[in-house]
Amino acid sequence: MVRLSRDQLTGIVEVDETFIGGLKIGDGKQGRSAKTKTLVVVVTECIGKQIKGSFQMYFV
Repeated sequence: MVRLSRDQLTGIVEVDETFIGGLKIGDGKQGRSAKTKTLVVVVTECIGKQIKGSFQMYFV
């Protein structure tokens, strides 16, 4: 579900990124340079010592 009017995250936030996508068989390219991969960034609020609260995910 997508909430079009996203609330701004507040306080301490944690950000992490990863590349999602597969290696074509026989392609031989690995890592960030592979054109079949998509960058995904996740931002989440930290409340106390645990991560609980709102989060936002972006496909770049």
